[in-house]
Amino acid sequence: LPTHPNIVTLYRTLQTPSYLLLVLESVPGQDLYYFLEQSRDHAHFVSDDPPLSMCDAVDACHSRGVSHRDIKPENFIVTEGLREGFGAERKVVVKLSDFGLATLQQESADVDCGSAPYMSYECRNNVAPTYATQPADVWSLGIVLINM
Repeated sequence: LPTHPNIVTLYRTLQTPSYLLLVLESVPGQDLYYFLEQSRDHAHFVSDDPPLSMCDAVDACHSRGVSHRDIKPENFIVTEGLREGFGAERKVVVKLSDFGLATLQQESADVDCGSAPYMSYECRNNVAPTYATQPADVWSLGIVLINM
């Protein structure tokens, strides 16, 4: 994937006979699950920036033909950035990470792939020989947004 402000950047891969090493962008912060747990009684997000940036990240993946297949709060890192424009106003930045289950396939027979609470019905219940990977990502993102 090309560099995107809401996706953890992969800078380089290195391979040895025993290992595949990934050099990734360092993103200081906690995952979204941490903030959801901390905010049960009060909201931490005071703007629409995090949900919009999460949708932008998934859209950027899909526009390149990449399906994440494990969208969940634990795979979004919440960090800080600076808002463009006048002054140095801080903003919440959310970055999609962990592409370990990602695929370029538009249809997959790899059902039961991902994290059960966020899986689409057809992926979790094995109702057909294959499922559409991008709509399954959208379902998972919707569950995350409902939780927020």
